[in-house]
Amino acid sequence: MSISRAIGLISGINECVNLFQWAASSISSLRSRLSATQEKNIQDEVSHLQRSLQRLRDTLPAMYGLIDRAEWRSHTNCVAELLPILKDAVYDADDILDEFRWHELNVTGQGNTTHSAFADFYKTTIQGSFNKVNDIQERLNDISCRLNQIPGLHEVTPGFDKSVRPDTISSTSKEMFGRDRDLKQVMGLLGIPQNNRRAHPKRKRASTTANGSTSTPASNQVSNESRVQAIPVLPIVGMGGIGKTTLAQHICNHRQVKSYFDLIIWICADDFDVKRLTNDVIQSSTGKQANVDHLDSLQHALFENLSNKRFLIVVDDVWDDALKENGQRWEKFCAPFRNVVHGSMMLVTTRSPEVADGVRTMEPFLLDGLTDGVLWDFLKLCAFGSKTSNSSPDLERIGRSILSKLKGSPLAAITLGRLLRMNLDTSHWKNILESELWELKQKETDILPALRLSYMYLPFHLKRCFSFCSVYPKDHKFEKDRLAEIWAAEGFVEPQGDTPLIDIASQYFQDLFNRGTEVFEVLQPSTSLEHLFISSYPGVSLPSWFQPQNFPRLATHDSINGTLSSLRDLTISRCGNISLEYFLDPASVPAIRKIKFHGCTGLVSLPVSWFYLEELEVVNCLNICSQRLVAPYLKSLEVFNSGNLAHNMDCCSLTYFSFSGDCDTITLSACLEELCISDCRYLTSIRTGGIGVFPSLVSITVSGCVKLPTLDGFLTADLPAVEKITISECPELLSLPSERFGSFHSLKVFEVKRCRQVNWQRGLVLPSSLQELSFNDCGDISIVFPSCLQNLAFLVSLGIHDCQGIRSIPGNVWQSNLLSLKRLTIIHCPNLESIGGKEAIAKIEYVEVALCLKMEDILGIPPS
Repeated sequence: MSISRAIGLISGINECVNLFQWAASSISSLRSRLSATQEKNIQDEVSHLQRSLQRLRDTLPAMYGLIDRAEWRSHTNCVAELLPILKDAVYDADDILDEFRWHELNVTGQGNTTHSAFADFYKTTIQGSFNKVNDIQERLNDISCRLNQIPGLHEVTPGFDKSVRPDTISSTSKEMFGRDRDLKQVMGLLGIPQNNRRAHPKRKRASTTANGSTSTPASNQVSNESRVQAIPVLPIVGMGGIGKTTLAQHICNHRQVKSYFDLIIWICADDFDVKRLTNDVIQSSTGKQANVDHLDSLQHALFENLSNKRFLIVVDDVWDDALKENGQRWEKFCAPFRNVVHGSMMLVTTRSPEVADGVRTMEPFLLDGLTDGVLWDFLKLCAFGSKTSNSSPDLERIGRSILSKLKGSPLAAITLGRLLRMNLDTSHWKNILESELWELKQKETDILPALRLSYMYLPFHLKRCFSFCSVYPKDHKFEKDRLAEIWAAEGFVEPQGDTPLIDIASQYFQDLFNRGTEVFEVLQPSTSLEHLFISSYPGVSLPSWFQPQNFPRLATHDSINGTLSSLRDLTISRCGNISLEYFLDPASVPAIRKIKFHGCTGLVSLPVSWFYLEELEVVNCLNICSQRLVAPYLKSLEVFNSGNLAHNMDCCSLTYFSFSGDCDTITLSACLEELCISDCRYLTSIRTGGIGVFPSLVSITVSGCVKLPTLDGFLTADLPAVEKITISECPELLSLPSERFGSFHSLKVFEVKRCRQVNWQRGLVLPSSLQELSFNDCGDISIVFPSCLQNLAFLVSLGIHDCQGIRSIPGNVWQSNLLSLKRLTIIHCPNLESIGGKEAIAKIEYVEVALCLKMEDILGIPPS
């Protein structure tokens, strides 16, 4: 649901008023070509459709409320049957309203007021939508009537006032409860020497000789006798949420483990694709992506990398798909882990005893639930903020009754504890204890009711935001600002006066974060799919479940091949030989707004007819060809390591631009709000296209542009709103417009790092608005430093690193100019002799001075 419609649903703003005004005007202009009867019929159809859309829009808030109430009764058969049908009808209503919003953008954006434009709109949209809108309305009426007849559905659903904000618990995620004995036992099984035994020292790393060969000191050669034929595999097995991953993480971070192994590797294997996992192991062990593609080549490269190392590899969250092909899939994955250095180990975590038995070379370690005493302390910590809290007897009695339902699971304790903490009233705690959701049919090792309860207590607006996150892959790291933008764009954010929607969405993120780690797993794709994330690898076909006809919410049934008529948000990841005929035909995806291609080496072009994209992201698509893509509504463009795509783009309303790859010239848009250019090996010019002012540009980052000689042309433009400028890793950068920075009156952060050739010119004046300043290995700044520190009354942080030319900084600089300075770091300035003495910097809260060999330290003691 779009932002404008979200506002309309809540505040009653008339839907698509401009579109229907245009339609009425077009009808009037066609009067000479129509009979009176024809004109009246068309006017009646348009008016009727507008009223129907208005009625549909007015119905939706009540439907959202009904969904919220019905979810509390979804454990009953009748509600479980009708609830998905209601949700589908609501999604259809959302889609058709969004479709008309798109038509309005099309009309107003293109300014197309011709007779033929209205004729096309009338035939394809008005006549085609009339019955569709009425059908959706009838479905909503019918399903809501049937649901409203179910006893108990009218009861007020439990929840919390929006103003309730729980205190956060800093220690919960860092401390491991009741697992010291388990930790010690697993470390022993891994062969880790205990405190009373001397640890084997790490071997010296092999060195590279002049001819490029690798040599190892004779005393440290790895002999045949010090190797094992196959890596030992120790599974940790236990139910979901019992703490397997947490235990494995603590093992990896243990001092003795780090000391014993040369290398610790961590991968997540919830989707057991051998090529992907091999890639992940290489990246985890080297910090770099593999530069080969064939599985044999990948495994050979991995074997070579690990050949002389004693390593620990953790394969987290393995499911039964690892044992497919009669176990050959697992054997294929383990192929590089043959003839390994003695002491190397593989640790596997899994819920399945069958998987543990299929992969093990040692007896599995069974991880049981926490004991009642430990779990009670943990639950109290989550609920009250302290395990020593003296809670009321009633709450303790109820809490101990809830304890037996958690099956010893720390995850269930975190989830329920934070839910209980939202309201320390006995009635709230009793409602949770007596909830019918505990009676859901479940396996012995299942903890679903605990997680389900925490989800049910979310307000409806947070449920939608939380559910949306399921389109992302497991272990995805969410960025608050990015997710907030998406939630706002999807219409999940309820307006609150004049507060910006992004700010409200950011608070939603914080609300969900405060409530803890409520996690759901969708093991099979939903038939009501609207947002699609496809992940594969070069040479690997699309997942077998992906056929358009399998998804009624994505596919229509009046087309031979099925078009994805409702799809608005598409991510295709690592699909090298993927056939894109479903997506590259705009007729198949008429509602598409956001597309992300990641690692699609088979992608060579984008269709120029995608005129109405709002967001495009192209990452690691190495073979994409240079082309001209006209996108008048494109707001966000990210290009990373993907040919020359961004070089030839005409995006007149682009607000976010991030580019990395091969390009010699970039021309910017006047609408930019954020600019990020990185790792452009051939970039020699950033052009303004004749634009003298960038009124909305807030952030500028230029990094890794090894041939870029100057930024004068760009930074001499008027930048009244710029708040942050970061320039780094540009070794050929020769000049910066020193005289311009003083005019950037909104600038708060200015950083220049590792740009050694910059020829600073006298007269650098920095704006008084500056709060953070950093010079790091960026030429001889003594020409402008410390004179540039004049009038920086709001400067909070100053960093000076690897600046050879600075010899002294007068003490009065700290006392008269930098009155707000709280953090000062001076690192590796070998010619610096004085910073004015300890009295001069006494009021600065944090001071770090290191590797300044000629300087008396801040205590006045000469260097040794």
